[in-house]
Amino acid sequence: GIRDSVASRGLGDVYKRQVGNWIGVGTAIGAAVFAATNEPVWIAVGVAIGAAIGWRKPKDKNDQ
Repeated sequence: GIRDSVASRGLGDVYKRQVGNWIGVGTAIGAAVFAATNEPVWIAVGVAIGAAIGWRKPKDKNDQ
């Protein structure tokens, strides 16, 4: 009962953390490009790319 729900929630946390990591990577890249170009739009682009990579990744594992 309780043990099962904790295990499944743990899996969700790992999944969310992976997406969060990719968003962090994208944000870092966007911030670096922003620092070089002074165009704030790159930060949003980086976040969007990171989120897209993060959400797409788990599906790739299921396809195999």
